[in-house]
Amino acid sequence: MKWKPAFLISGLLSFGACGSDAISPAPELPSEHGRWAVEEAMRSGRVTNTLDAAFFEFDTSNQHVETNFTGEPLKLDYVYEGGVITLRGSALLDSFTVNEATDSTLHLSTVIRGTPFFFKLKPDEDVKAQPSESVLEE
Repeated sequence: MKWKPAFLISGLLSFGACGSDAISPAPELPSEHGRWAVEEAMRSGRVTNTLDAAFFEFDTSNQHVETNFTGEPLKLDYVYEGGVITLRGSALLDSFTVNEATDSTLHLSTVIRGTPFFFKLKPDEDVKAQPSESVLEE
């Protein structure tokens, strides 16, 4: 009979220890976005090299992003909020989810026409602004 209170207390303490983990906050973007080169890109979960010359250039003062990853140069307005970069001005691109952001790494993911894309970016001042092949036609 003395074990029942001990089991009850033990059960309540165990139950109290269970619960959902705290939701991690959205990553903060580095204060100086600048130009980011594609270090690795994945299309539908597979590495693709058709984006080797792609770049993203963020202008934080004007809230613009310039990219060539669709095969044509695009300059779009953007807003960053809650871990999502929302783009304005393109029928094809509407947003990127920021998975990781540091001064030396930026990981973005998006879905275009039902196809998931993932980008590992690194800062790069020397990337030439040349359009990459269109990966949407693969």
